Amino acid sequence: MSAISSFRILYHPVAYAHPSHLPEAWRTKERASEPLLNYWLYRRYQLTAPLKPGMQHIRRRQS
Repeated sequence: MSAISSFRILYHPVAYAHPSHLPEAWRTKERASEPLLNYWLYRRYQLTAPLKPGMQHIRRRQS
């Protein structure tokens, strides 16, 4: 798996998330927007995208 495809998975989790991982009311994509589902998945499962080189200090400060 290339770095690009790994980033895509982390960047757009709703594209690969199994419906059972979504709230019951949002299991059909017509009921919630993809950006909202992505945000919820990031928060619920604490997903993160890989850091760019030289950006490690920023994440440590935010923690």
